[in-house]
Amino acid sequence: MERREFFKKVGVRSVALASLPTFAHTLSSPARADDGDERRVTGFVFVCVSQAPTLGGVVPRININGSGTFNSSEAQGGGSYDQFDNASPVPRAILGAGRWRARRVLSFKPIGTYGVLASGILEIDVRLLQEIPSRAVIPATLRVACSIGAAGFDAGELEGITLTIPGGPFGPFRPFLLAPGVTQGITIFTTSGEED
Repeated sequence: MERREFFKKVGVRSVALASLPTFAHTLSSPARADDGDERRVTGFVFVCVSQAPTLGGVVPRININGSGTFNSSEAQGGGSYDQFDNASPVPRAILGAGRWRARRVLSFKPIGTYGVLASGILEIDVRLLQEIPSRAVIPATLRVACSIGAAGFDAGELEGITLTIPGGPFGPFRPFLLAPGVTQGITIFTTSGEED
């Protein structure tokens, strides 16, 4: 399936996705905090494309996904990523690829809840576990911004993720507009408790 067909089928306007609650429920299963207290943790799920500034003719983009849970200080979860040169011919040249793991919460700004979903901005310390072009562990910061249009919640920034790699050759990778109000990505936070 071509990318254009894929985005037509899943939709790129995160605020217009009627199936988003099912998507979020399927990919995340929030649980209670590990330290034995009764605080609920919040879940996160995202699938996004972000872009860094052009450098030397290279247009760096990243396809990245992730899911996990967090409380006021700890984050668990991860996902995978491909960094590629969007200016290169198809198949695009891969600049870096691998997995990533969450480490700790740097900040969370909740905006509001809507049913069992939530809007807000999460910033976490992560490690990129690069596999291509060579194995490396790379510290980075991941920022997840989520608005919920159906509830009238606006995060105040573009829906998607921002990945900052200190000292990296590219970045930061940020959400970008395909058309007015349309980014390439879906993000959501979940607030429901542990599944029965």
